Amino acid sequence: PAVTVNRKSGAQLALALTVFALVLASNSIINESWLTTTQEGGDFSITADYSLTEMTTSNSVNDDVETDSYESLYDDCKDQEGEEIEAICADIKDMHDAGYVAIIMLIVSSILLLVATVMQVRSMIGMGQRVPNLISAIGGIFVGLSVLSWWLMWPESDIDLEWGQGLWMALVAAGTGLIAGFSGTIQSWIDGP
Repeated sequence: PAVTVNRKSGAQLALALTVFALVLASNSIINESWLTTTQEGGDFSITADYSLTEMTTSNSVNDDVETDSYESLYDDCKDQEGEEIEAICADIKDMHDAGYVAIIMLIVSSILLLVATVMQVRSMIGMGQRVPNLISAIGGIFVGLSVLSWWLMWPESDIDLEWGQGLWMALVAAGTGLIAGFSGTIQSWIDGP
């Protein structure tokens, strides 16, 4: 005889959204392009991608790609002297600090989303749905707070920077986690009266 389980459709939606948020938040930590910029001049262009821990520059003339961590850039910068150098070094240190704060907060939010995923599986087979939805929403909010703190700590620049793939993944993860917290309400709208 087949065993049937009465699954809650709201919990299934919450599980799918929470897992999606977990995958995006985790991948945004290791993504190499949170901010990007391209400067063109004549026959060449230089593209710079800023991640949470390093900067990657690529030159179109000889396809040269160079990756430097903010830590090594800061160490090299401290060896030079001058007032302008001190300002540049302070900006590099701010980039480094912003990245590490964001990494720590994203790891905590990923742990929250992992716990929420396990609890969503349990709620799918009959356990209560309120606490897993709350943890999913808190995980999404925490991802959003990590992006906000990173953005506030990032130094101001005259360079025109565009949002990269990692930043978009983190923002979508924040939204998805938050939506997972309201999955019961959303599912009731879908199911109707």
